Amino acid sequence: LKTFEGDEHALQVVRKKINDEYRKYKNVTNQAAIEELNKFAQEVEHEVRTTVIQVVETAPGRVAPRLTPDVLVDNVPYKEQKGNANKEN
Repeated sequence: LKTFEGDEHALQVVRKKINDEYRKYKNVTNQAAIEELNKFAQEVEHEVRTTVIQVVETAPGRVAPRLTPDVLVDNVPYKEQKGNANKEN
C-alpha cells in the first residue's frame, strides 16, 4: 500500500491483518461467500487508500502530511494552536 510507504511498522501490521483474515476464511467454499469476502476486501483497500494519510516527523515535535494522489479528502484549513491545544487563544 502506498498509504504506508516507508513505514515498516505500519506495513507489517497491515500485512499481518490481511494474512490473518485470509487464514480465517481459507476454508470457505461457497462461491457467493468468496465473492462477498473479496468485494469487502476491495472496499476496505479503497477506503484506506482514499481516506488515510500518513504524517512524517520533519523535526522533533513537528510533523507534515504525506498525501498520495489517491486521497480524496480535500484539505481543510486549520488554525495552529500554540501551547495547550485545549486552551482558547
